[in-house]
Amino acid sequence: MKMLEHYLRLLDKLNVVDTPVPTTIEELSKMLFCSKRYTKQIIKELHEKSWISWEVKPGRGNRSILKLLLSVEDMELKKAQELFQQEKYKQSLEPIRKVSNEKREEFLHWMEGQLGYVNDTKEDKDILRYPFYEAVKNLDPNGLVSRHDVHIAEQIYDTLVGYKPMENLFEPLLAFAWDVDESGVIWDFYLRKGVYFHQGRKFDAEDVVYTFERLLHMDSEETEWIKELLTRVEKINQYTVRFHLKCVNYLFLNYLSGIRAAILPKDEKVDIPSMPVGTGPFMLVRNDESMMVLDVNERYFLGRPFLDRVEIIHVPDLSLTQAQLSFWLSKRDVKPETSIRKLEKGATYLSFNLRKKGPLLEEKWRDAIIGVLNPNLLIESIGSEHHVVATSFLPEKSMVSDCEPSVKTNSSLGETLVVCGTQIRKGANVERELIWVTRMLQEAGYKVKSEIVPIEKLASDEYLEGVDMVIGGIALSEDEVLSYVRFFQMSQAFIYNLADEDLRKVINETLSLVEKTPARSDQLQLLLGLEEKIIQSKLIHLFYHRAQQVNIYNSSIQGVSLKNTGRVMYKDLWVKDG
Repeated sequence: MKMLEHYLRLLDKLNVVDTPVPTTIEELSKMLFCSKRYTKQIIKELHEKSWISWEVKPGRGNRSILKLLLSVEDMELKKAQELFQQEKYKQSLEPIRKVSNEKREEFLHWMEGQLGYVNDTKEDKDILRYPFYEAVKNLDPNGLVSRHDVHIAEQIYDTLVGYKPMENLFEPLLAFAWDVDESGVIWDFYLRKGVYFHQGRKFDAEDVVYTFERLLHMDSEETEWIKELLTRVEKINQYTVRFHLKCVNYLFLNYLSGIRAAILPKDEKVDIPSMPVGTGPFMLVRNDESMMVLDVNERYFLGRPFLDRVEIIHVPDLSLTQAQLSFWLSKRDVKPETSIRKLEKGATYLSFNLRKKGPLLEEKWRDAIIGVLNPNLLIESIGSEHHVVATSFLPEKSMVSDCEPSVKTNSSLGETLVVCGTQIRKGANVERELIWVTRMLQEAGYKVKSEIVPIEKLASDEYLEGVDMVIGGIALSEDEVLSYVRFFQMSQAFIYNLADEDLRKVINETLSLVEKTPARSDQLQLLLGLEEKIIQSKLIHLFYHRAQQVNIYNSSIQGVSLKNTGRVMYKDLWVKDG
């Protein structure tokens, strides 16, 4: 950085670029406030960097010729690059804000070369490095607010059991076996030996008991499931744990496989939200405003991953097309060798507030608004050609068909409609959808007041009293049954808390029946039937399924596949030599 400062001082004093300037070391030393000896060293280094040209004129009284080769914008670009290489990622964006779009693009192009799969020959490490727009604020398994948060948590933690969607069965993870008594309410889980937490301590039954007792004592919506499910959990011996259920519940294993049931160490010194410790394939070694670093868990019980490290660089306000991993970052002049595209299970949608008194309680008005909001036009408006119109939260159930053309009506509501869009964190919101909905309704004659609101604030009963419609979205996990059950209950989905009493009763009765239904196929059919009732009641209007795409620019990268949430498990990635 010192050479940058010296060059900028010369540029400030001389105020010319690419123009020969006769000068002497003595004159330059005065400009740089340095000794003649140090000035000679500075000129030598600047010349070696090709920032200047320097022609010495021999002979007494002859002046040497200095030519500055880089403009102010060039130096801002150099400053940004040096800061980036020093891992001062946020600071590196400050100089870029001062330059032209052309220079900004040059920086982004350069930055792409610093990202992606990197083989660090000095440390002999295989590293995956990619950008994300904001730091994760809370990695407590019951404090996760976005699919990115869940994705990171899945690298750090493990659960007792897992769900394999392709085989439609539950698999052993931290528990290698389990059984249930004849009553169906007492479950014993037999734990693996030789599993270690990231800080080096062995995992055993006390950690499982601690995890679930912690959940039972937490006061939050995210932990209501465990309180309705369990009476207690007890340690039978060092590697056996017993769960006592309140009643038979065929979703018990579903709940245990979810990330909210991730096992934590019984260690009060662990900072769970910021620097959690788990047994997962990667361990968190850094988490601050600049970056997150995940190092491989060398002793991972399911086998050591190929990658040695994952570095997630926090670059807020960076106008890159959001890319999940940089080995498929949108490289401007390189075509991908292969692409993987998958429709995300879940959807973006609009909910009507059937708890608020007003004209929207009449189905005819909800019908009229739905007629105005054609999902095909929304997809066209936001420029996402691969998104697909949703008629269900499951893409395979969505019937892709032409929607009826927009219907413009002369509104006689006589009042302003309040439409709010959800925001999970800065940059993660439905602002584009809200702008489009507002415009379409206004063109149809409705008076509209619209606003993006943080999702926690928007989900409060007090705030919803003044809201007519909410635009949000949901992504289903690999376990569709568990996702549906949680989705139909959680306040931030804006389904149950906006439904009228009759519909709430239907939701409660259906979910209760699902818990008493043994076969997964029958559970899913009940949930899809509930979804249909919710849609037919005009409580929600579905917009689209998001298309997630991976563009792979290096065919040596193997193990790339997309989960339902559009994310890739780092532990599955490896690089093929040759």
